[in-house]
Amino acid sequence: MKTPNRPQLTPYQMGEQLKILEITAPAQAQMPLHYATSDAVVMVQKGKAVLQIDGQEHILVVGTCLLIPAQKLHALQIVEDFHAFAVMTQQASIEFD
Repeated sequence: MKTPNRPQLTPYQMGEQLKILEITAPAQAQMPLHYATSDAVVMVQKGKAVLQIDGQEHILVVGTCLLIPAQKLHALQIVEDFHAFAVMTQQASIEFD
């Protein structure tokens, strides 16, 4: 069985204090449990995904803007081809559980 692709995270813009990452993924891609070392704001531009955090599912669709607290484990399942931006501190990293 083929393992689904992970979403691609690409630096989009870097400032002195903040950075913007572009997130793109085809339908059926998955991002396993992970966390950011700073708060992250995710803004959805295209598609649909399900974000699981604290036992709750959040449906991410065009126009969704969601704050994910620092160090909070979460997973992402892409339902439809997906495009979003994530804003976090410049020094933040994404770590996998």
